Amino acid sequence: MLMTVLRGELAVRQSRSLIYIVDNYINIKTLRLLQNIKSGVKVTVFSDNLRNQLHLSDSQDFQTEFPSIPVDFIATGGIMHDRFIVLDYGEPEERMFHCGASSKDAAVKLTTAITEIMSGDMKAQIHGLIDRMKQNSVLVLR
Repeated sequence: MLMTVLRGELAVRQSRSLIYIVDNYINIKTLRLLQNIKSGVKVTVFSDNLRNQLHLSDSQDFQTEFPSIPVDFIATGGIMHDRFIVLDYGEPEERMFHCGASSKDAAVKLTTAITEIMSGDMKAQIHGLIDRMKQNSVLVLR
């Protein structure tokens, strides 16, 4: 099986239209991963913000500094544990990555390598989970 290992910020720079980030342990580093993406790429972060490390003020500051990068937050509803990045969801050029222990610390620690998912079955499972989460409520940052 072919595997690609990337750093988090390199992965998100490849997106053309849409990025989904699934990570229950978000913080300001999660948003900083996005600062170099193409203007107009829409971002949705699926998270329950466990440990409440990302605050409303962090999100507001990011949106003020990078107004061309819209970021929405949706609760995972406790159905996700692992971390994923999906680029251009549902498009022919879609790419999907499993982020090991952490998307924001990728390539800093050996256990946080980002590996591209190539299996059609695995992609279908992740699609099912994302489609479920898209129906969840907005994540309220405090």
